[in-house]
Amino acid sequence: MEFAPVPSWWGGSNGTMTKVKVQIGVDQSAAIKKFEAGGYSLVGMANNPPSPDEILRYRSDPSRSRLLTIYPSARTTWLGFNLVKGPFAASRAGITPGRPTSGLRSDPGRDGREAFSRAIDRDQLVDVACVKGATCSKATGGYIAKGLKGYLGDNADPTAKFDAAAARAQYQKWDPDGSRVQGLRLRYNTSVTNTQLFSNVQSQLRSNLNVAVELDAHVLTEAVEQRHQGPRPLGRQKRPLRAVRRRPRRVAAHHGRRVPRGVEAQRDQAHVIA
Repeated sequence: MEFAPVPSWWGGSNGTMTKVKVQIGVDQSAAIKKFEAGGYSLVGMANNPPSPDEILRYRSDPSRSRLLTIYPSARTTWLGFNLVKGPFAASRAGITPGRPTSGLRSDPGRDGREAFSRAIDRDQLVDVACVKGATCSKATGGYIAKGLKGYLGDNADPTAKFDAAAARAQYQKWDPDGSRVQGLRLRYNTSVTNTQLFSNVQSQLRSNLNVAVELDAHVLTEAVEQRHQGPRPLGRQKRPLRAVRRRPRRVAAHHGRRVPRGVEAQRDQAHVIA
């Protein structure tokens, strides 16, 4: 996309910029290489941050660190469950997508969802998958990021508290022989950042619940199209697993307009995930 100034827009000055070209969806590593070769003036805006490894490289290099800006973003990423069908469904008979889950009397998938959520150590997630907290922070106050109306308060979300022993006991009671979660897949939009995040979630579920989850990465357009066709296992639904959550614009290394060249990182808040 290319943008050009509108002469005397609202009676103001057009400044000195004559054109701005924006490229979206560029491979993260390729974008950084082009930035370093002088091909880009700015990298990282519009939810296209550099990879965690690149952010770490810039933070560790005195000459490059001045080009890196990390700022909050009003964004939350979470891991959800399929409440319509499958092991986490709110009704054994299944429910219609969009139907409220309250008033169902029983909820056979609830213990499984809660066990999975409590089995995720958000501190480990932030440290290992988010460049030691550079690209995300844990979300313990609900889905809405801190600083925005609707935020529940620090540590106000009981399902975001890590307790491996309690999670294991609850899971084993819900699924004694492990048959409910056989073949479970975790679908996400493919990117270096998301792969690092969800790989850590996968590792923690295996370590804390002895549950094997297959990662199922898809390009965004394909994921959206399939999502419209119907819910998927571990998809985004009403009671998410609360994983990593993107905080008020936080995973971005930044550069404002045409400020000095820089890399945008973008700091995400972490629920158990996103």
